[in-house]
Amino acid sequence: MKANYTAVLMALCLLGCADYGQDTPSTGSDAQAIEQLFEQFTAAFNDQDLEILRSLYTDDALLIPPSQASVIGPDAIIDKMWAPTFDGFEVEAQLPIDEIESGGGWGFVRGTYQMQLDPRAGGDPIREEGRYIDVVKKDANGVWKIARAIWNTAGS
Repeated sequence: MKANYTAVLMALCLLGCADYGQDTPSTGSDAQAIEQLFEQFTAAFNDQDLEILRSLYTDDALLIPPSQASVIGPDAIIDKMWAPTFDGFEVEAQLPIDEIESGGGWGFVRGTYQMQLDPRAGGDPIREEGRYIDVVKKDANGVWKIARAIWNTAGS
C-alpha cells in the first residue's frame, strides 16, 4: 500500500515539474491577436460568411454545443452547425470577451454572448444569452485559431 502512495506522489511531482508553456504568459501581441480572431469570428458570423468561419478553426477543432453531440473539424462545424442555422435564421450576435490568457502556443477566451435569431420563415425572433469558453491554438504559421469551443445558455 505504501508503494502505491509513493508512486502517486512521484507522479504528481513529475507532473508539477513538467513544462506546459506556463512560463510564457500572454503577451500584449498574443492577446491582441486573439481578440482580433474573435472580432473576425463575430463579423463573419453576423455576415453569415461560412468560408471565413471555416478558416478560423483548427483542422481538429471541436465544438461542444449545449444538448447536442460534439462536432469535430471545420467542415463538420460549418455543415452541421452554422449552415443550418444560417439557412433558417438571420443572425445578430455579440461576443464580449471577459478574459484572454495564452502561453506555449495555446490559450483560452472566456466571455458572454447575446444573440438574436430572426426566422426566415417569419415569426417571433429568438433571443439567447449565455457564456462561452473557447480554447485557441497558434498554428504553424503563428496564426491563432479556434481549437475547442463550449457554451451554454444563461439560466433563468
